[in-house]
Amino acid sequence: MMTELASPAFPGRDSWRVRLLNYVEEHATQIVTDLARMVRMPSVSGSDDEIDIQHLLSDRVTAMDLDVDTWQIPLEETLAEPDFPGVEVDRSEAWGVVGRVAGRGSGSSLMLNAHVDVVPPGDLRAWEGADPFSGRVTGDTVEGRGACDMKAGLVASLWAVRGITELKVPLRGDLVLATVVGEEDGGLGTMRC
Repeated sequence: MMTELASPAFPGRDSWRVRLLNYVEEHATQIVTDLARMVRMPSVSGSDDEIDIQHLLSDRVTAMDLDVDTWQIPLEETLAEPDFPGVEVDRSEAWGVVGRVAGRGSGSSLMLNAHVDVVPPGDLRAWEGADPFSGRVTGDTVEGRGACDMKAGLVASLWAVRGITELKVPLRGDLVLATVVGEEDGGLGTMRC
């Protein structure tokens, strides 16, 4: 279900859509720069960078004036649950981040869920001498591990929420942004979300 941009109580649905699209177009260079920066964070599943990126994102959504919940996932308890699907890497800690833009009521809510972890780069020779976490921008492409899976989706979600909050788009339902860890190895973050 989608969070509705407008209703009879909130006229101008098409004008909000145009304003949001214009916002994205006006910030396109910043969005690409943001994606390149995220790719440069080698947030491999179970690494310290996986933790660091969550704290960075918590700060970002807090600065966007969302209602934010950042919590440490209870690993021992989570891993012991009988229906937990398992993990492939060890973690000393893991964090969840959720930001919410409150709707005005009577509408469906929408959650954007984006994982921050990436798989290891593998054999570095396959990268043909390139840094797998370069975040290099070439034309309309951002290169590096995680650019597609799923830091582009993460950055798109961040900027969509940012545009909605900065433009003060009236929402009937809540808009929730969740950034999660452990998707590449079992779904730990989404399970605890």
